Amino acid sequence: LSDEDLTRSISTLKEMANNLKAEVSVVLNRKGEFGKIAEVLIREVRNDKYSDVRYAVCGNVDSGKSTLIGVLISGDLDNGRGRARGHVFNHPHELETGRTSSI
Repeated sequence: LSDEDLTRSISTLKEMANNLKAEVSVVLNRKGEFGKIAEVLIREVRNDKYSDVRYAVCGNVDSGKSTLIGVLISGDLDNGRGRARGHVFNHPHELETGRTSSI
C-alpha cells in the first residue's frame, strides 16, 4: 500500500477494534513489492488477560496442514522441502521421518 493508504487502513482497523473492545498494535512495517506492508496484532482487551485461540486444520495426507501451521506460527515461508513444517515437530521420530504425529 502507499503510505497514505497504509495509514488509513491501520486507522480503520483501530476504529473497528475499538468498537469490539480490542487493541491494535503495529508489529512490523516493511517495504513490499508494490508498496508498504504492515503486520498488526489485534487483541481483545480483557482485564489485562489474553485469551488462547485454537484452530483445527483438516485435510488429506500430504496436503500441507503442518506446513501451513508452521508458516503461521513462525512467519517464515516454506522452502519447498519442509522447513516450515520443521517448526512444529515435537518428537525425534517426526524429525527422522518428516511426518508430524502431534502438534
